[in-house]
Amino acid sequence: MKKLTSLFLLLLLNACSGGFQPSSSDGSSFDGDIPFSSDITATIVTGPFEGQVVINQVQNSKIQILIPLGINNFLTPGAFSAENLQISGRVLADNNQAKLVELNIPYSYVLRGVSLPIRQQLPTGESLSSYFSNSVASAQFPIDPSGQVQAHVYFSPPQFGVFIQTPFDQTNARQYQVNYGTSFMDIGRFSTHPHLNGLNGGMFLFISLPQ
Repeated sequence: MKKLTSLFLLLLLNACSGGFQPSSSDGSSFDGDIPFSSDITATIVTGPFEGQVVINQVQNSKIQILIPLGINNFLTPGAFSAENLQISGRVLADNNQAKLVELNIPYSYVLRGVSLPIRQQLPTGESLSSYFSNSVASAQFPIDPSGQVQAHVYFSPPQFGVFIQTPFDQTNARQYQVNYGTSFMDIGRFSTHPHLNGLNGGMFLFISLPQ
């Protein structure tokens, strides 16, 4: 309860101090990083990835996002970055070659938003209005050397999302609940998206932070 109260106070302070505003007008530079660490976690609580942590703390002003992909031969372990967005990450693999994508995203993007092109759809063509209540700023970048696998990031404070688009077809559309920390508070969904309309599908993490 103490952690949840701290998060509420943090979001309230940002809102009262002119928060939730784009940090630049041209998309080429970003300011206003949050200079602190914060205890924020979230976990998938149902489905084949039950127990998987998908938000793993805020450290050095960046929030760490973890996207499980299962066994996906289109990805090889290694680091990647989108320097213009100040986003870094890596692809990890366990002993069974199940892949996990780690992204470190500036926390200011999540709290206040960022100046990026507005998107209406997921990479599959599905409407973002099924998830987000307002307009959504978005960017994409490759996370493998061949460029076959793309990360798409979405920001509409207090909501955000990460879609990993891959040639590996997920076959079925499924949604699984994501809870805040170790509580029973539902704050989002982790979903699988099969190929649609000739477009690659993937995995999508959608989070709506408490206000």
